Amino acid sequence: MTLYVGNLATEATEDDLFTTFREVGEVVSTRIIYHPESGRPKGFGFVRMGNEVLEDEAMRRLEGAEVAGKRIAVREARKGKERRNNDRRGSHKGSSKYRGPDRRNADRRRNHGCRRKNNRGFSPVGADMTREEQEWFKN
Repeated sequence: MTLYVGNLATEATEDDLFTTFREVGEVVSTRIIYHPESGRPKGFGFVRMGNEVLEDEAMRRLEGAEVAGKRIAVREARKGKERRNNDRRGSHKGSSKYRGPDRRNADRRRNHGCRRKNNRGFSPVGADMTREEQEWFKN
């Protein structure tokens, strides 16, 4: 099992994580995730410990511990498929980053894509729109 360590300070290093988790027991590896373009830390990392008992103890004892001036969050890391299925942002359909009175149009624009018919002869515009809305999108 791997532990997720969140809310890391940008000044935190892998050695800081190693030292902090070493207080609980044997640390196998530590890794801080960096942004690929800027090279700056993203604010989270992963720690692998000797066995699951030590990892449970580390989650219990180090939740809220201070590393490089910030309190960290320690949880069990989720596998990629679990993480994607439980994503807080929802699916691409029906959710929008836009809020307010024009959210409906923002959702429609994003979900329906272009106004032209695709290769199969299906026009995404018009499925759930009034005639006035269809005319507005066509113009």
